[in-house]
Amino acid sequence: MNELLSKIEKKLNRGEWYRVLFLGGSITSTEWVYPNWRGIMEYVLKEELEKQMGVWELPCWKVRFYNAGYNGARTKEMINFIDGDVALHRPNMIIFMDTYNDVYLDISPEEHERNLGIIFSKLTKIAEKVVFTNSISGFNKEINNENRAYIEVANRAVEKYSNKIKNIDLFSKYAKLNLKKFFTFIEISGNEDAGIKPGELDYSHPNQLGNAYIAKILLKEIFNIEFNAELYIKDTLAGKKKPTY
Repeated sequence: MNELLSKIEKKLNRGEWYRVLFLGGSITSTEWVYPNWRGIMEYVLKEELEKQMGVWELPCWKVRFYNAGYNGARTKEMINFIDGDVALHRPNMIIFMDTYNDVYLDISPEEHERNLGIIFSKLTKIAEKVVFTNSISGFNKEINNENRAYIEVANRAVEKYSNKIKNIDLFSKYAKLNLKKFFTFIEISGNEDAGIKPGELDYSHPNQLGNAYIAKILLKEIFNIEFNAELYIKDTLAGKKKPTY
């Protein structure tokens, strides 16, 4: 039996809520693609709880998910969002995906590390379970190499909270996949900060299948749930109301 799901089940049976909040930048907000990894995780977690508990009402009604992804935000802005927007929802679990917006928007690795330290301090005071993950690798070697300096300092910052925060190396796990299948979106109006001109490939934001693989990695790492990303997307494209996975 899944230990974490069992803890959630006990809360639900006591009449309590279980709230999951996602914090990060545009890869977290994912308002630009459906299905996205946040929505997939919500669907799968509720399905697994329904199977484990033998009822649908409690998982459906009492497990809530909140999107605190801020497109284009740097870590310095995220600090200011936490006390209001994040704490407001009283999350039991916070899944915080790091942002590489600091790379593009003049935040040095040293400041990135300091800001993450402040964020981690705040998050661990709000939620009983905090998960931190670096962001995905993109379809651009040069940018990925620039991001590595920020990944290194992030690892150093989160190490101080190793007894309170689960750390996932999403960047490395994602890099092993066939990224060519994930990065197919064209940047219509361009992205000046990222150096992408109108009509060029968006090498940072993955398509539906790429999002499904983010969900696959995080579902396994956080909840020990197996998820077939290819099957799920196949079923959604076939118009199935309840995709299998």
